[in-house]
Amino acid sequence: MGIWSDIRDAQVAGRKEDEALYAEALREIEAGIRRHGLWAKALANAGGSEERARAEYIKLVVKDLRDQRYIAGRVQEELQAQERRIEQQRQLEEAEQRRVLAEQQRPKQSQNKEHDWYSVWVVIGAIVLWAWLANRGPERQSVTPSRTNQSQASSAGSRMREVNAVQTPVAKSPAPTIAAQSSERNVSRHSPPREPCVIKPVMTDEEIGRCRKTN
Repeated sequence: MGIWSDIRDAQVAGRKEDEALYAEALREIEAGIRRHGLWAKALANAGGSEERARAEYIKLVVKDLRDQRYIAGRVQEELQAQERRIEQQRQLEEAEQRRVLAEQQRPKQSQNKEHDWYSVWVVIGAIVLWAWLANRGPERQSVTPSRTNQSQASSAGSRMREVNAVQTPVAKSPAPTIAAQSSERNVSRHSPPREPCVIKPVMTDEEIGRCRKTN
């Protein structure tokens, strides 16, 4: 049903077109317009008879008008196709320009991303360092007093040992014999007098012991 309708529509459109073309040809003839090439052809087809040539001339004019419409349509189609090709070429050129521009901007974007990541890592490193220093501060403060207390306690203990050593009475040795006394007198006569050893707070235990023995 659809195909037959399309065929009939085409036939009707063709008849209407022929009617318009014959009307246009008649207007040309009534206006005194004669196409000499077509009139000569009409006379040749009519065998020289002008009556028959007029009818043949009208047919030739209608056919020429139909050809002119066809040529005009083809020219219009060609112009439209050329416009489409120009538009497609313009779109391709714009796409190529956008691609080139994107490739030119791609290194800048990558550099910006690298710079952003570098800034992020610098900030993270600064935060970690600040947190580490903040945690190390109380540890140093807690360790320093303990070390100071230990050194003070050790110095106090050494001083107490020295004071106790000074205050401790020296055990009396037994009375020397007469021979020992005489020998000591002879030694004391020939040797210069020795200075007594004084115990000082800065002396070690070994030095304090020798000092006691000397005294």
